[in-house]
Amino acid sequence: MYWDVFLFIGVFLVVSSTGLWGVVTLDRSRRDWRDRLGRAMATTGLPVKTANSPEPPKDTPGQRKQRTPLEATVFGTLQKALSEAGLRLSPSELIIGSTLFGVAVFIGAVLGLGLPSILGLVLAICGPVLSVRVLLGIAQAKRIARFTHDLPEALDVFGRGLRAGRPVTDSIGLTAANAEPPLKGEFALCRDQLRLGTDMATTFRNLSERMPTAEVQFFAVATALQSETGGNLIETIDGLTEQLRERRKLRKKIKALSAEVRVSATILASLPFAIGAVILFVSPNYLTPLFHDLRGQIMLGLAVISVVLGIYVMTRMAKIDV
Repeated sequence: MYWDVFLFIGVFLVVSSTGLWGVVTLDRSRRDWRDRLGRAMATTGLPVKTANSPEPPKDTPGQRKQRTPLEATVFGTLQKALSEAGLRLSPSELIIGSTLFGVAVFIGAVLGLGLPSILGLVLAICGPVLSVRVLLGIAQAKRIARFTHDLPEALDVFGRGLRAGRPVTDSIGLTAANAEPPLKGEFALCRDQLRLGTDMATTFRNLSERMPTAEVQFFAVATALQSETGGNLIETIDGLTEQLRERRKLRKKIKALSAEVRVSATILASLPFAIGAVILFVSPNYLTPLFHDLRGQIMLGLAVISVVLGIYVMTRMAKIDV
C-alpha cells in the first residue's frame, strides 16, 4: 500500500516539476529576448512594441498609474526576498511553483494517506508557505554570510586602491573585479550608481538596505560621516576593516562554544522522525490509527506543531547576536 502511495506522489512530483521547469524556461527566454530587444532599440528613442506588449495606458495629463495594493505588498515583498536571496526567479514563477507544490501536497494527503479534505487543504496551504519562507530564509542567510565573510578582504582592496591614488569609483570597480559573488555583484552595482552620479553616502546606504547586516551598516555610516565632515577615507577604511576582522573572530569563537547546543537541538529534533520511520518500517500497522482515525490525526498534528515549536525555541536559544 505504501509503495503505491509513494510511487503516485513521486510520479506526480516529477510531472509537475517538469511542467513547471518548461514554463519557467519559456518565460525566462521570452523575457531575455525582450530585454535584448529593448537594449537594441534604446539608442533609437522609439518605444519597443512586441506581440505580447500591453497597450499604453490612456491616462489624463498628470495622472500616474498606481500599483494595486496586492502588487505593492505581495509581489514587492517577494521580489525583495528573492533579490536578497540571490535567486533568479520572479514572484510569478515562485507563486506558480508554490501552487503546484500545494496541489501535490493536497493530492498526496487526501488520496495517498486518506486524510480528511479539510486537513489536506490546511496542509496544502500551510506547506508551500512555510517551505518558501524557510527556503528563502536559508538562501538569504547563506548569501549574507558569504558577503559578510568576504567584506574585510574587499575593504582591504578598496583601501589599497584609494592609497594608490585611484578615485572612489575606480577603487569600487577594482574591488568588484577581485571579489567573489555575492560581493562582486553588489559592489559592481555600487560602482554603476557612482558612475551615474549618485553620491557616495546614498550609494552605500542603498547597499546597507540590500544587505541588512551590522557590518555593511558600519561601512555605510562611516563613509557617510567621512563624506559630510571630511577626513582621511583611507584611515577610516583601515580601521573599519580591523574591526570587522575582530567581529569575525568573535563570531567564530561563539559558534565553537555553542556547537554542543546546536548538535543537541539537531538530535532532539530528528529523534521523533527517526523513531517514527523505524516503527513504520518494522510494524506498519502499528501507526495506522495516526493516519486513518480522527483522534490519531489530531494527535499527529499536535505532535508536529510541538516539534516545530521546540525546534524554533532551541534554534533561538543557540543563536547569539554579535
